[in-house]
Amino acid sequence: VAYSRAWASIGGNDALQSGCAPPDVTTLARALTEIKDAAPPGLRVLATGYGSVAATTEEGCGPPDIAAMNAAIREATVGLDFVDFVDVLGAFGGSATAFSSWNFYDDAIHLNDRGYERLFTLPAVQAFFECDGAVTAEPTTATPTDAPPTATPTDTPTTGSPMNAPPTATPTDA
Repeated sequence: VAYSRAWASIGGNDALQSGCAPPDVTTLARALTEIKDAAPPGLRVLATGYGSVAATTEEGCGPPDIAAMNAAIREATVGLDFVDFVDVLGAFGGSATAFSSWNFYDDAIHLNDRGYERLFTLPAVQAFFECDGAVTAEPTTATPTDAPPTATPTDTPTTGSPMNAPPTATPTDA
């Protein structure tokens, strides 16, 4: 089965490990090109950046740091005709100056099932993956909360881990 679409989540760990500095644009562009080079011909890549964090991270990163990281990711996609960038900074209730809602996060930075549902039902993401039908309704009906989760995060994968995210490629008949 050949795939025509893929989602790339890049730059986040680089930013966290560097004390919240935006990732290097050249390194990000190289990573995206390596994805294309290893993929079937004609693959299109979606780079979404990240939603604003739900709380200051252990590394001290906050909403302005995530906005700067997303700007670097966006810049890395310029001139790469096989990459589409969708800005999701505000998709979870946050912004460049405000935290996201805990409704969408397992911890300060990792989306939960509801967060991944929101991400993959955004109209621009649906259009990229050529999904049938437009998604116009909010994906969840839970009452918003800004309170952190009551469970303490562990090293055990949770339902919001990337391992349990929706598929990131769309098969074609090719």
